[in-house]
Amino acid sequence: MMKTVNYILCLLLTFAIPHLAFSQKGWDYVKEIEKNIKPPVFADKNYNIVHFGAEKGGVKDARPAINAAITQCSNNGGGQVTVPAGKYFIKGSIILKSNVNLHLSEGAELVFSSDEKDYLPAVLTRWEGTEVFNYSPLIYAYQVENIAITGKGLLNGQGSKNIATWKPNQKEDQKLIRTMGRDGVSVYKRLFGEGHWLRQAFVEPVGCRNILIEGIKIIDATFWVIHPIACNNVTVRDVIIDSFNPNSDGFDPESTTNALIEKCHFRTGDDGVAIKSGRDQDGWRIGQPSENIIVRDCTFESLANGVCIGSEISGGVRNVFIENITIPKASNGIYFKSNLDRGGYIENVWARNVKIDSVKTAVKFDPDYKSESKENDPTHYKGFVIENVDCRYASHNALEINGFKNMPVTDVTLKNIKVENTPAAYEIHNARKVSLQNVIVNGKPVIHIEPEKTISLNGLWDVRMTDKKPDSYTSKVPVPGILTMSQPLVAEGLHGNELKDDVGYSYVWYHLDFDVNEEHYKSAILKIRAKYNALVFLNGKEIGYDHHCTYSHAEFDISDAINYQGRNELIVRVGSWNTASSPSKENSSEWWRNSRAPGLWDDVSIELGNSVGIKHIKVLPEVKNKQTLCDVEITNKDNPDADLTITASIFDGGLLVSNVTSNVKVEKNSSQIVSMKVPSGMLQYWTAGKEGTPKQYCMNITVADTQGNIVSDKSTMFGYRNIEVQGKDVLLNGKKVMFRTENIAFVRALNRWQDVMFDETWIRKFLRMAVQDYNFNYLRIHLGHAYSKWYEIADQEGIMLQDEWRYMHDDEPVGKDREEVEIEFRRWIKQNVNHPSIVTWDQENEGHVRLEDLKTELRKYDPTRLWGEDDFYAKHVYDYSEQVVPAPYFQQATDRPSTILESCRLWTNEFGLLEPREDYKTSRTSTGWGVFYYDTNIIGQLLADLHADIGTYYRKTRLQAWAPFALLSGWVNGQNFLLGNIADSLTVQQNLQLSLIRLNEPIGVSVDMLQCQEWYNQKTIYKLGTSYTKDVVAWNDFDTDAEVQVILKIKSLDGKVVSSQQSALLIPKYESSGIQIKFTTPNISGCYILEPSLILEDGSTITGPQRRLLISKSYDKKLEGYMAFGGRRTPIEGGESCIRNFLKYDPPAKVAETIIKAAEGNLLDRLSFADNIYTMQSTSYKNINEFTITTTKIDNTGKILSTEKANAMNYVDLPKGTRDIIAELIGAVPVDESRIIVRKNDGYTNYDVRLNESAIRCKLSINDDGTVRDKKVIKQ
Repeated sequence: MMKTVNYILCLLLTFAIPHLAFSQKGWDYVKEIEKNIKPPVFADKNYNIVHFGAEKGGVKDARPAINAAITQCSNNGGGQVTVPAGKYFIKGSIILKSNVNLHLSEGAELVFSSDEKDYLPAVLTRWEGTEVFNYSPLIYAYQVENIAITGKGLLNGQGSKNIATWKPNQKEDQKLIRTMGRDGVSVYKRLFGEGHWLRQAFVEPVGCRNILIEGIKIIDATFWVIHPIACNNVTVRDVIIDSFNPNSDGFDPESTTNALIEKCHFRTGDDGVAIKSGRDQDGWRIGQPSENIIVRDCTFESLANGVCIGSEISGGVRNVFIENITIPKASNGIYFKSNLDRGGYIENVWARNVKIDSVKTAVKFDPDYKSESKENDPTHYKGFVIENVDCRYASHNALEINGFKNMPVTDVTLKNIKVENTPAAYEIHNARKVSLQNVIVNGKPVIHIEPEKTISLNGLWDVRMTDKKPDSYTSKVPVPGILTMSQPLVAEGLHGNELKDDVGYSYVWYHLDFDVNEEHYKSAILKIRAKYNALVFLNGKEIGYDHHCTYSHAEFDISDAINYQGRNELIVRVGSWNTASSPSKENSSEWWRNSRAPGLWDDVSIELGNSVGIKHIKVLPEVKNKQTLCDVEITNKDNPDADLTITASIFDGGLLVSNVTSNVKVEKNSSQIVSMKVPSGMLQYWTAGKEGTPKQYCMNITVADTQGNIVSDKSTMFGYRNIEVQGKDVLLNGKKVMFRTENIAFVRALNRWQDVMFDETWIRKFLRMAVQDYNFNYLRIHLGHAYSKWYEIADQEGIMLQDEWRYMHDDEPVGKDREEVEIEFRRWIKQNVNHPSIVTWDQENEGHVRLEDLKTELRKYDPTRLWGEDDFYAKHVYDYSEQVVPAPYFQQATDRPSTILESCRLWTNEFGLLEPREDYKTSRTSTGWGVFYYDTNIIGQLLADLHADIGTYYRKTRLQAWAPFALLSGWVNGQNFLLGNIADSLTVQQNLQLSLIRLNEPIGVSVDMLQCQEWYNQKTIYKLGTSYTKDVVAWNDFDTDAEVQVILKIKSLDGKVVSSQQSALLIPKYESSGIQIKFTTPNISGCYILEPSLILEDGSTITGPQRRLLISKSYDKKLEGYMAFGGRRTPIEGGESCIRNFLKYDPPAKVAETIIKAAEGNLLDRLSFADNIYTMQSTSYKNINEFTITTTKIDNTGKILSTEKANAMNYVDLPKGTRDIIAELIGAVPVDESRIIVRKNDGYTNYDVRLNESAIRCKLSINDDGTVRDKKVIKQ
């Protein structure tokens, strides 16, 4: 049982971790590998072995001289140890050391002893994949770097005289070492060597890096010839091997990364190249794959195989590239071998340009090569592209691909294969997604077409902006991407006219020429996600139009238009904002330009298939019933009525876990949904966050006809997880989970980060560094759905998502708008239903849209997710940004979980500086005061204080979710970082390291105080040498109680601990606990850090947010300057000023003094200068919904000329009738930062509406009976 468990653990770890590097397709990745393969460079020093006592003639032992020269060379910083021409006898092992190049001059020969006793004492090595202490290799290196064997000399192992002949005697030792490996016997007890028969390798570096073997010739080997173990950066170049002894493999990299073998000529008694990674349980224990290996420009003549991967494969092999290989004679040309003892994987192998003369089989996959224990631990084979193979004679068959039923070989493409003479063409068993393209055997084409194939059309497309189909194209644009990424830019002003809902153009045209080069398929479906709609032409034929593909992929049937063996011309007319459906327009026309730029902004592909095929797979885990519901939509196009067998199989990596079968009849020209329940009680849960395991499985569906032929074969990934609400708790897989939440407004983020928002590598880095490294586990995507890779990577990384529809402040849609909403929402959820990361759907952002009937329908379609604002109480509370330092407040619901999904905003520009936004674009700060002179440190500290205050409150009160709103939410909201935006730097920001990251710890601690209130408003001073008590709160998101030690330290600003207090505390599971800790302040004035921490039961330490204490005898002007909110009243060198940013210059000192005094306690909204008068507008808040706008005029001397006050309110707080009139009048819905000045008169009310991010101004007068008295729209 333990063997299987260990294997499965290894497999889980392997396939839970996506291999980022191989996201670059095929041969392009060779360049990336080559960047990591650099031959070592050696010092220009020479150490001649003759000077150390070596003598030519091949009689006297030269080993002591060579090893002495190597040691001195290494000790002196490295260089070249030279073996001059002549024959030298080597009585034992040569030991290479760091920074040494062992150079064999032309005519030099090292003749190694054939007496096994000369290779003692035993050293750590691997023998056929199992770690062991055995005879030392002839040339050995252990954990050194920068080593080489170069020159044109000869290494003679004399294996045939003794050691190479031991194979008949090794059976007992071989059995013993394999038993030790399987049973987990300590490596230090695996002592072989003297008295045993395990042959040692010839050249074997172990745990080394930066290795070069070049130019030499090796003959008469003892065993495997060149065998790097657990090495990195290996180059083998221009090496000749001539050794037909048993098992004399030429080059066997084992658990080795970044290896290149090129321009070599081997004649060997075993495999020319054999890539390995450990054997059975011992290989799983070590768990180190061989990866990133290049084999090129070589000739391999072998009594076994030309190029082989396996069979010692338990650690896995991936990313292997083989090209320009000649195999004059071998048993098999390219051979992949393993067995049921091994486990592990072989994936991502590319081979091309292979010339073979005579073999048994040209290309062979063997999953059951010499199994011994007959365990059920098959190897996972996936991802092979082998092309341009020319074989003269294959005595057995041309091609052989065999897998196991519960672990089939998958994703094999064999292209341009020619075998001139063979008795059999091919043998394929238990293999999926095998494609034979232009395979010629015995002069005849071999036809083997997979049921489906997907062709990607991503890349650079032609593009042009014009209403009519163009004759030529002027720019290039990446797909996926948006129009603003075009080069050269197709036009300026792509965001359109600010005065009306118009972008000034209707269409852009995308163009791509492509080749298919596939056998003819009966069905071809083009999938496109076009913002905002798409009209498709292929090869001059109009295919169709889709009006609803902004959020989901449209599907176009191109079966009758596609050309399989020649050039295809694809043209897509993409509609602009002007042509979009109502639901496709994110919010109002006020959002940033890139949010409205059209484009093909998701993957474009063609799915080839049969007339009978799988159209859609929906996977819904039913954890409580220990099963997974799988709904399969089957279509039958043109065929007669079809009797079909549907098999739903769950795979873990490549291992079959569970399956069920169902029979169904699908009538001609119809579709049918088949529901299947697959047993799933053995599956591992998908869980999220740093404490979770985002385990995914593959649901594979095959459709077979009555003869058993597979006519359709498709898969989708899913996670076995259940999320539900019980009372005030959210449960993930039956356990309470807290959402540590952050936001991304995808369409806003396009305004600045358009180039990387479609970059898969960057997306993964961002989600790891900006989400996981900040201890978030829940990400809210709002104001537009993201590119599909965001969801796939969130699945893999274990990030829960709330996917939110586009509504914001709108009212319930009716008529055609309602119809379009229902179409688009249904399509979006259908296409994304299988993502385990999406745990919450939501139809609105701070809006009034309920869509109750549609939600009821969609809940039935997908009962496995929550619905925001229904299943939990959701609010957006901008604590401290729109109020003047009250205690944090939020009345949590009593009947369901409560969430705050936007909070704690600090408005800054793209440089990380506070942004003084004109036209009611306010320079808001955490406590409501204007900020005057500041720098990035002040802003960083301000945000850290704000997060610590509010975050502590919500962690203490166990709010289900609190989102600080600080990631890619756009130009203003995304900049809340000390060192710039996290999206730019992808590094942890110092200020948030000390606050936000610590607040997001699953088990954490904080001092329960209001730093902003103490520091900026009350200006609290702590007396010298005085005792104080602080409340310290600790929380526990885990499902077990935690007994901890709470530490409270006072530290100086340079980090020195001044005092420390400690108390024990029990934190119940899922709860928070508080404790009062008394401390005494230092006797020296200054600013000090108050830092809490926890010591957990395992001894690990969790540190909480830092807080500050100002300790002094009394309050004075110096402290006033030090504690002034948000900065200084006087300029800071290298800093910025809100006044300067408003005016673009510094006004006279008297004027600045008046502005500062007049703005005290208010938010500075606007500041302008005209006709020698400064006009200032500021806002003061009574509460979050009631505020007063003050307009102050100041002359050049600083004298206040006039002051006017007006009540104001948010758009969302106006009466519904008034909101409707305003929205109709200006053609848009004002967003949350738009301010409406309200002046009440007898019988009527005047409204002055100034839109955020817009020059539009609306003046409206409404009578008390609701009729419009006057209305006017102007542009300022």
